[in-house]
Amino acid sequence: MSAERRQPVLRRAELGPGAVGRLADVLRAWPAGAVVLVSSRHLDGAQRAVLEQAAGRAFAAQLHTPAELDAPALARLAEQLAQVRPAAVVACGGGTVMDAAKVLTRPGRTGLVLVPKTLSGAEHTANTSWWEEGRKRVATVGMADAVLADPALLLADWEVLGPGALHAVAHALATARQPAAGGCTVAIARAALADLVPALATDDLSGPGRLRLLRGAWLAAVGFALTGPRIGAHHLLVHRYARPGQHARFSARLVCGGLLHTDVHAPAVAVLAGRLPWLPERLAGVAGRWLPRVADAAPRTDAGAGPSPAAADDDDARTLLAVVARG
Repeated sequence: MSAERRQPVLRRAELGPGAVGRLADVLRAWPAGAVVLVSSRHLDGAQRAVLEQAAGRAFAAQLHTPAELDAPALARLAEQLAQVRPAAVVACGGGTVMDAAKVLTRPGRTGLVLVPKTLSGAEHTANTSWWEEGRKRVATVGMADAVLADPALLLADWEVLGPGALHAVAHALATARQPAAGGCTVAIARAALADLVPALATDDLSGPGRLRLLRGAWLAAVGFALTGPRIGAHHLLVHRYARPGQHARFSARLVCGGLLHTDVHAPAVAVLAGRLPWLPERLAGVAGRWLPRVADAAPRTDAGAGPSPAAADDDDARTLLAVVARG
């Protein structure tokens, strides 16, 4: 499966209550032609109706992504999309749905609007990933045309949102530790944790709680993207060892174990705690609270062909893997 590049920047982004209500305004960029909805099978008729009402038009078709995105599935979806030849695609779902949509929409010819239902952060990256012949392939395809992040559309399921929020915590910690990190990116990472850590400590899925989760994950993903291509030991290990469909969950296990049993994240926590003195204690509390809940995320055992950690991160990588290996 090949992946072509889209435009390098996100043209429009809306975050907050009522964001999805701006869908019709966004779709005015493609006044003629069909609009296709891409989602998982978990998006039901009532949720589709909400999106169609917000769009101000009916979707010409709804394509369903599988739980595990691979090259054959992408080929099937591409064939289905080609039959409709839409002017734009609205992708509503988690990372798998948005990754599929970024590959499927042809650059410059098919508009793409992403509406996240999880905290994957996939809406804020130019990258996409899928499984091909037993290996995870990561490619840069460019940004969507627009992102509409509405807390009302987040899944009300802590088994999904909790690992996603912890994966966002890992984004923020990696941002603060990057050599390219400056005052601006560190401030973004700090603001992300100021939202994410209190929400993770209380399992708050109220309206304000969902907004904090969504905003925190949004900030963490943006900060992570700004620090450049060197993503550090944690995320390289996640891409290498996470099983299909377990990216966020394995990342959550890795970051919790790293916070509780190693000093890998200590430099980043020290930088971020300069303006958040409560952070070290509360972050450790969240890690202790969540590690038993994600302990089932076992690493792949056939990952030898995956990407290797950068040489500078070898010690950290070995330390983190040792924590996972001992359970």
